[in-house]
Amino acid sequence: NLGLLIRNNLAKFWRYNGSLTNPPCTQGVTWTVFTRPVEIYDANIQLFRQNVFAHNFRDPQPLKDRRVLRSFRRPGSWA
Repeated sequence: NLGLLIRNNLAKFWRYNGSLTNPPCTQGVTWTVFTRPVEIYDANIQLFRQNVFAHNFRDPQPLKDRRVLRSFRRPGSWA
């Protein structure tokens, strides 16, 4: 259950549109990166790798015109 992993870590994050990192590398994925790491056990990572995917097949892609949004203000600003 993803909600159990995230818990109270919902307030601060970055979000951007991208694609899958393994074939077929389909566009249309909304990535969310939290400011605080989500901690999970090694055994859960192994299950995830066995049941979902094992490797990333793409290097990081150029930002180009993609917008990265944040859910919080920059320190020391009103923006």
